[in-house]
Amino acid sequence: FRKFDSHTIELNNFELTRSVKDFYTGFIEFFLPKDSFQINISFNDLTINKRFYYDSKKINLLDDKVDTNSWLLVNSNYKRNNYQFIVDIFGDAIPHSSNNYDLLLSSNNQIYDLQKITINDKDSLISELSFEIIKSANLNFSSEKSQIKLDIKNQIHKQSEDKIPKIEKDYLIIKNINQKLYEGDYSIKLLDSKDKLLNEIPIKVKWFYKPKSLEDINFALEMIELIAVDENLKSNFVSEIEKKKKLFNYWKSKDPTPLTSFNELMNEFYSRVDYAVDEFMSISQRNGAKTDRGKIYIMHGKPDKVERVTNTDGKVIEQWFYYNPQRVFQFIDSRGDGNFKSMK
Repeated sequence: FRKFDSHTIELNNFELTRSVKDFYTGFIEFFLPKDSFQINISFNDLTINKRFYYDSKKINLLDDKVDTNSWLLVNSNYKRNNYQFIVDIFGDAIPHSSNNYDLLLSSNNQIYDLQKITINDKDSLISELSFEIIKSANLNFSSEKSQIKLDIKNQIHKQSEDKIPKIEKDYLIIKNINQKLYEGDYSIKLLDSKDKLLNEIPIKVKWFYKPKSLEDINFALEMIELIAVDENLKSNFVSEIEKKKKLFNYWKSKDPTPLTSFNELMNEFYSRVDYAVDEFMSISQRNGAKTDRGKIYIMHGKPDKVERVTNTDGKVIEQWFYYNPQRVFQFIDSRGDGNFKSMK
């Protein structure tokens, strides 16, 4: 049932070669007969001899058509003109992201009585969502520069000259669907004027390309010590849940966009940690984030310029230059093992 695809990716930017997204693109294809399947996905990393498991998926490829809701994720940052959107594909999940997305929902159910839409976590209300209804419309897709564009036409538009009639439906645009949501399972509730439930739609929110360093809560807490001295972060917690709560509460207090759930500062910090872990490892220090270069990279980001010279003793000296504000950091590889120490 499987076919391995020989896939080559050419990139002009070296940093993009480290992209997990580009690495997995076109890696594997599945060819399945019409049936119901439970897909369990895992990868073996032969370098470190470790297996990684991914979320299980249930898929149904039967011929029987079920009258259920279907939705598309559309980029609300795209400039709209007569209901035009850019469609984003994330499988069956909604991204936990700094981008705001709208949910475009089509349903065979009548939605004329719809008065309120809420997003809920289990039995608790998260927030009420704004929405817009487009009645008796049809969809037209087009592709341009690797983007899928969606044009929604309703009755007020000029009718298509195509001989084949197009199926018209009512469409519902739920706005900024992911703005307040973290990773996890949620439900969207469609309610009438008396708060009677008209429909309920389960959704999953996933942090795509989440920094790997956040998978180890102890390590994630330890890395905060590079930028803040907080004895409370070193406390012994009863459970991993308490540690995770402490971690996210710390970053919430530093969130540059507190009205949204996605924390850009937290994402940037741990993305730098991920880069430092691999990029600055040496023979004597396998975790590059704990090296002097790794710590400077995490705190200040990528230098604007890097120079290497050899001193009179044959030792390699590396200099990092930052232009705004102006700073220079010097490191020396005294033992020739690739572990550059800070020269203060």
